Amino acid sequence: MPAAQNATHAAPANDAEAGTSNNAVPTAPGPLVRRITREATMQMRRQLGLTERARLPDGIKHLIDAAARDIVENALEAAVAREVTGTAERVARSARRGSNSVSPPSDLSLLEAGLSLRPSDFSRPLLEKAKALAANKNALEAAGFSREEAMQIVVAEIAAGLH
Repeated sequence: MPAAQNATHAAPANDAEAGTSNNAVPTAPGPLVRRITREATMQMRRQLGLTERARLPDGIKHLIDAAARDIVENALEAAVAREVTGTAERVARSARRGSNSVSPPSDLSLLEAGLSLRPSDFSRPLLEKAKALAANKNALEAAGFSREEAMQIVVAEIAAGLH
């Protein structure tokens, strides 16, 4: 939904929340994104045999820009998730220590149940899927497709819901 139409949200409770969306990571290119983009662009020029000041093809430049933003955003999301998880663990421990009641509040038991899951519980299926996709790509390359063609086929299969 466009930001202009999303006027139903309440005003932020404090200045730290002002100007933030409920579900978006800031996308403005910060110093880290710019540095990664600059260094990746130099590396790509070297790999393509271009001079230091040569212009990259627009498609490659776009891919570098998008990948740099994605990497930084994913890293920020992971860092925030770790911080929030740590805070939730401290809240759960504190509530257990300070609770004189026999039964904890239901949200506390849900929190503890969720915290008991390890990241590996979630990542194992993703790792298996990634291995299968890599094997599929490697098989396509062995069958004579170029690296790029094999990747395009795998991406098309994913988009079509075949994986």
